[in-house]
Amino acid sequence: MALRAIKHAPITAKEFANMFRQCTPPVGWPRNIGVATSGGPDSSCLLFLIHRYLSEEKSERTQRVFSLTVDHALQPTSAAMAEHCSKFAQRLGVEHVTSKIDWVQPPVSSEPFEAAARAARYQALFNSMTEKDIDTLAFGHHIDDQVETSLLRLSWGSTNLGAAGMKYCRRWGMGWLKDGLSEYGLEGMNRWIVRPLLDVSKDRILATCEANNLQYVVDQTNFQPGITLRNAIRHEIQANARNQPQTPMSMLPQDIVKRLMNLEIVARSLRNVSMSLDSSIEELRTGVRVLSQEARDIDDRVDSVLRSCSISTFPGTFLCSGMALHQVENYDVRRALVLRVLRYVSPNPWGSVNADAGRRRDAISQITKQLWTRMTKKSRIHSFNAGGGVLWSPVVVRG
Repeated sequence: MALRAIKHAPITAKEFANMFRQCTPPVGWPRNIGVATSGGPDSSCLLFLIHRYLSEEKSERTQRVFSLTVDHALQPTSAAMAEHCSKFAQRLGVEHVTSKIDWVQPPVSSEPFEAAARAARYQALFNSMTEKDIDTLAFGHHIDDQVETSLLRLSWGSTNLGAAGMKYCRRWGMGWLKDGLSEYGLEGMNRWIVRPLLDVSKDRILATCEANNLQYVVDQTNFQPGITLRNAIRHEIQANARNQPQTPMSMLPQDIVKRLMNLEIVARSLRNVSMSLDSSIEELRTGVRVLSQEARDIDDRVDSVLRSCSISTFPGTFLCSGMALHQVENYDVRRALVLRVLRYVSPNPWGSVNADAGRRRDAISQITKQLWTRMTKKSRIHSFNAGGGVLWSPVVVRG
């Protein structure tokens, strides 16, 4: 028991205070904060920790925490899980809101099931935030979720930047404007998503629940590898950690098999880290931490470049100094800079895939190649478009 307590110690109040402050939105904490609760150990632990922190820390601007649950009505147990969330919040003395998705009424998405369910859940959460005047929503994602997200993105051919996974804090965004779902508009630019537990292991979350007698439910569909690619990745990681046989590929859907095989190929191209489905959980956690730190460093460098090269121009456009731009030699910084410009200039909703030129590797590579080709009399750069509805044009600024 002593060894277990040392290895999987509960999260202390002091530790969580540091975690909470680390993900402070750029505009500071609002008066009301929401926690997306599902009834599972992660969100239950987070709601408990935030409520405890705000009860003890009187200097914070935030005064109220809300529990927000979505009854997706896709499982026979979904209503019971939502009721569990309500009772759990009541025991803590936290106000709770449950919203139910009506799959009969429009808008109904034509997206694949997993994407449609996620979009509907986020829309329901956004509506609850509006109802309760909440500007920031906290999710219980942890380091093992981060590992899964990183591997998931690698299976789709992501670069180091994409494999860095989720951020501690990010703007909610304007949505996707597809099928009537996820249309957040300008209001989405004033709201934030935070993930205080992003560097904590699942083991420590479970230890925190046990130490504080927090009751939670377990969604068994999360452990069925044939349902989603994320489930398959999670099952492979856990089987490897427990020295158990992995699921035979013949028992998985072909689209999942294809992605798992692509994951192993793309993972070999990663720089500075070694990550694959055969890696130990500690190796995977270390790898994603390295990638996440690299991504934060690159974001800081992009901020610095933008400050040094930006020139005042008309709204809806971005003008920068070519000389300052060509001083950027790091390829990852170049890609991140292009994505940042696309996101803000594109007429597509901020934060949408379309605003980022579909996040296609070839599109971003084409833009960076054009921008960092030194102009001579023989090789002029002409105006071009490579996605996102953004026209890149060389101009001469006089005066």
